[in-house]
Amino acid sequence: MATLEELRQAIEKVFAVWHELPGPEAAFAIIPVSDRQQDRYLLLEEGWEGNKRIHGLLADLEIRDGKIWVQADNTDRPLAEQLLRHGIPRDQIVLGFRSPERRAASEFAVA
Repeated sequence: MATLEELRQAIEKVFAVWHELPGPEAAFAIIPVSDRQQDRYLLLEEGWEGNKRIHGLLADLEIRDGKIWVQADNTDRPLAEQLLRHGIPRDQIVLGFRSPERRAASEFAVA
């Protein structure tokens, strides 16, 4: 079972990879926002695509009751899979964006 600090570090490591993806020449940025006091973690994107403004939420994670709750995952690489690669066990990851019924059918924690 991963400790609270290990959960925090795994999220921050996953988000750090996303932060570096666009590269220095990109017209947009991916910004990790971490609140360790509330254990809430957001991944934002902002910038420009031509004349179109880009600003939105890529991911919303929280640590609650010793588990990482993935409240939103708008990425093209599932965050739960990335957390697994950083050593977080399946029973400590909750796909909060799914209904409890759908969570029960997944390989991850229900709550």
